[in-house]
Amino acid sequence: MNRSGIALTAIVVFAFLPVCARAQTASITGTVKDATGAVVPQTRITAQNVPTNAPRTVVTDDSGIYRITNLAPGTHDVLIEKPGFKSVEFSQITLAVDHVQNLDATLTVSTVEARVKVTGESVAPLDLNNAQIGNMVTSQQISSLPLVLRDPYQLALLSPGVNQSNSILGGLSVNGSGERNNNFLLDGTDNNDTDIPDSFTTVGSSIYNALQMNITNRLSHGLFLQAAYTWGHEIDNSSDPLVPTAGGETFPRNSFNLAAEGGNSDFDVRQRLVLNYTWEIPLGSGHQHFSEGAMGKILEGWQVAGITTFASGLPFDIFTSVDSAHTGFAQRPDYNPSATLFPVADPRTQTGPNLGLFSNPPFGAGGNLMRNKFFGPGINNWDTVLQKTTRIFERMSVQFRAEVYNLFNRVQFNQPGNLTSDPGTFGQSTDEVTRPDGTSGARQVQFGLKFQF
Repeated sequence: MNRSGIALTAIVVFAFLPVCARAQTASITGTVKDATGAVVPQTRITAQNVPTNAPRTVVTDDSGIYRITNLAPGTHDVLIEKPGFKSVEFSQITLAVDHVQNLDATLTVSTVEARVKVTGESVAPLDLNNAQIGNMVTSQQISSLPLVLRDPYQLALLSPGVNQSNSILGGLSVNGSGERNNNFLLDGTDNNDTDIPDSFTTVGSSIYNALQMNITNRLSHGLFLQAAYTWGHEIDNSSDPLVPTAGGETFPRNSFNLAAEGGNSDFDVRQRLVLNYTWEIPLGSGHQHFSEGAMGKILEGWQVAGITTFASGLPFDIFTSVDSAHTGFAQRPDYNPSATLFPVADPRTQTGPNLGLFSNPPFGAGGNLMRNKFFGPGINNWDTVLQKTTRIFERMSVQFRAEVYNLFNRVQFNQPGNLTSDPGTFGQSTDEVTRPDGTSGARQVQFGLKFQF
């Protein structure tokens, strides 16, 4: 049974910090029955890792239930067999990190050896046992997608719930957690920055609620499409006091009034949609059209790939230069929504609120403006790749690759000025978000030529 399918997973995630460590493996579970609906105990189930050929074998219990745990994420073939029945094989089952795949099977009586084969495209990867979404990045995505410096760290951004922070650490926020809550493993071994402490005591609190969706259209007519969508909201009173985000402060404005620090988290991205796609154009040698001659050579091996990101902006805080509460720190201003607006120097770069809406609080009190009330500019970015692979001999080919970052040359503004004492820059975005390699965020084009043998 071979067909292309679309697998849709939608879950609501309620994550509370501190976050418990997630597993780094996957599991397969299910129930085996016969054609009458009766359970079949002592059935042999073998899960074989396709890249390594490493097998794992279990048998069903008296209730016909089996569970194979601690499987490495990746592609697996699963064989279910019992003497006197036709075997059932699930091939090319993709397991993501912390994923529990349910594979039920119905065995039919057979007097001769026979096997029923079900391909992975026909199995929806729904995890009904876990409210977490994992993601599996294939080797094709790694080789085809546009990645600055070919940095695999960026691949995490293809998963729902993952956002790029704007602190000096330049790390990732996963499901609303801080950058230092992430754990990186390389071949099962910790691969973390040793300068970051393992733990520290905090009195901060946070809550994160989200709807996350991961949609995969498996390879069909040369097309692969994956979409990761997050609609979430996080509230806390201290995102990372040691390393605040751009424009933030390290300590609360009044340590005796932590309630005033409650607000949108520094990592609060309300909506984020990331698309990644590859299309192997079905023309030229090996395809139905233009498969021979000079035209076949010209049209063979063309592929288009890309990563498209749409996201709402990150929140930012606003401060005065006045310590009106006598705590040793400059306070937030009073917010006056009905106040008279001030003239704006440059409306094209005005990405924040108008300065006329704010005033210094009276002495003896802090301002009435909540923390991180306003949001900065969002993201609309297209990175694409056009490549052609031409076979010269049986074991030799040449690949031409053209990568375009920020295809439509949109300005990705950074956070606006947030100091009411600086009217020249307040509310104005005076710089742009740079690429991960530190270069300009404007459109960049680079070419590559590679010989493979």
